[in-house]
Amino acid sequence: FGAHNFYIERTQIGVIQLICCVVGIATILVYIGSVILVVLSIWIIVDAFMIPGVVADLTQRRRAELVQSMMRST
Repeated sequence: FGAHNFYIERTQIGVIQLICCVVGIATILVYIGSVILVVLSIWIIVDAFMIPGVVADLTQRRRAELVQSMMRST
């Protein structure tokens, strides 16, 4: 469904994946849904390998922001 993208602050990609999933399921009887779901499945598999890097970058940015805010408060 793309829910993992909402957690890592990639909301637009999460919405696109969610829409693709809903449209794919809704049109599965017309066979175009099968194509959409296969493409979405490949996309999600690729995402699974990219997520650790994205989370590491997000964590690093949050740490830098935290250190910066601590430096300002002292």
